[in-house]
Amino acid sequence: MFRWAQQQLANVAGTQEPEYGPEAIHPVGKNAGDPAYTELKKEHLKWKLVEQTCVETQTYYLQADSGHYCFMQVIYNNIAGLRITTQFNVKIWYPNNEKPVVWTSDPLENYGFDDDKFCFFADGISIELSEDGSYYNIKSARNDKSMVDIKFERTAPGFLGGADGTTTYGTDVKAPWGSMRHAFWPRAKVEGRIITNGEQIDFKGRGMFSMALQGMKPHHAAARWNFVNFQSPSYSAILMEFTTPGSYASTLVRVSGIATDGKLLLANTNAGDVKHTATKQDSENDWPEPTSASYTWEGKSDDGKEVSAHLEGSLGDRLDRIDVMAEVPGFVKAIVATAAGTKPYIYQYKSKLTIKVKVGDEVKEEEGTLFTEATFISYPVARRGARLHPAQKRLHHPPELPRPRSADYANNANVARLLPRQFAVHPNIDARDTGTPLQTRATTTPQRAAWLGLMPEANQLGMGLGLGKGKGAAGLGTKGLLKRHKKFQRDTIKGITKGDIRRLARRGGIKRISATVYHDVRDVLKDRLRTLLRNITAIVESDPSNRKTVVVQDVIFTLQRLGNPIYGFDASFDGKHRKG
Repeated sequence: MFRWAQQQLANVAGTQEPEYGPEAIHPVGKNAGDPAYTELKKEHLKWKLVEQTCVETQTYYLQADSGHYCFMQVIYNNIAGLRITTQFNVKIWYPNNEKPVVWTSDPLENYGFDDDKFCFFADGISIELSEDGSYYNIKSARNDKSMVDIKFERTAPGFLGGADGTTTYGTDVKAPWGSMRHAFWPRAKVEGRIITNGEQIDFKGRGMFSMALQGMKPHHAAARWNFVNFQSPSYSAILMEFTTPGSYASTLVRVSGIATDGKLLLANTNAGDVKHTATKQDSENDWPEPTSASYTWEGKSDDGKEVSAHLEGSLGDRLDRIDVMAEVPGFVKAIVATAAGTKPYIYQYKSKLTIKVKVGDEVKEEEGTLFTEATFISYPVARRGARLHPAQKRLHHPPELPRPRSADYANNANVARLLPRQFAVHPNIDARDTGTPLQTRATTTPQRAAWLGLMPEANQLGMGLGLGKGKGAAGLGTKGLLKRHKKFQRDTIKGITKGDIRRLARRGGIKRISATVYHDVRDVLKDRLRTLLRNITAIVESDPSNRKTVVVQDVIFTLQRLGNPIYGFDASFDGKHRKG
């Protein structure tokens, strides 16, 4: 969602996963014999601290009687078990937007947990769960714009969806490769204050709490999210749903609940409904920004009564549109959009709506405050022949090119065909684009591709990605490859130097790069380069002239096919000069 999501997306950006199908997703509450929900106990509020890639969060939503609205979030981010970061975010909205939004996002130092992993500490901040597990004390002096002193007390039972609140990913149920877990306090009492820029805001009012664990790459876990938090004097209604990418059959996962003081009216999974009843196309990114919506809850109470609720209306002016990748350099953002198929945006709204709640034969209506988020990350993989949304056209890979007849191949210098591995190749492209016939020099072999880390044999050789100039600086080269590879591993960041990143950043208008992000940028670039090199290797291998050298035209063709040029290799560049 916020800076942690920006970092996480950059860290893990890669090509889209293959289509595993519905058997590789196991939604919460779908197992035979699972309860509709499990009441939340203190032991469920332990930090999991998974020793692999994960993002674990605690988020507190505060709705003050004064009309102020706030959320606070503490984040524990583990990147591949190699690096752990923690962050504390605070966002405050004023009544009727009378003042600008207050937003602080602070990295934390010297973090830690109590022995039982219920409480979190870091320099200038503490989040402590009470002995009986009924309230949190949240104190932060980390930022002058958000000095926090809040007591957050549960006033209705909390819950997990199904048996344990967890959705798992993987073809082996007993050994999943990813997971998603949510736990909720739907209704809470809030007391305390937040001081921002010397102004004290009394946050006495109501609240809602969510604890989440995302145990896999964010763009692989979900393509879209909807989140609903409705609070009124008598009712609290929450709903969280996400839709997986096409690799997991675009499966919908939903957890929802309604509470009143001291009681859960209903809590369950995969029931109810969310509809964006009116949308408009966002001119900046082409996502269908919702303007009106309807939300439905359905289920049974513990005593067997039918319970339902409905909320519908205009969402009003959006509070915010968050470009998750906003702080990532532009050239990395473009790479991620193409390589990972992601273009993540979050739309936030707060509006006054009336909820209609029916318990048995009794119906009540009550006005309250709706806070909702609609998140768009990526489109599911489209079915062949399906019509694409404008945004999907840009995110989706170009369509496969037809295989021509042999006569066409022999006679047409601009024909493109597909190899069995589904790489698009060209026999003699770019006389039209560059004015120069394709050069013919050397050929790469499968073994050569293995040396470059592009084929499965690379793993057997124990080698990664290494780029060398070769004889005459004309191509990738093989002479001295092992020696160069060892040098890259010793002196550079896996073959991509800090100087390379700085030069590429300057071309994109970035003057300075923080020393802490080089590894993140390197990971994104490496994934992008792997995709390019696989395609380029296939082009050279298939050339009838049996050449051995990779030339600029190969790179231009590959980038055009992937639909995302990079600096120095766009359509106006002929290998030596830029046209116009």
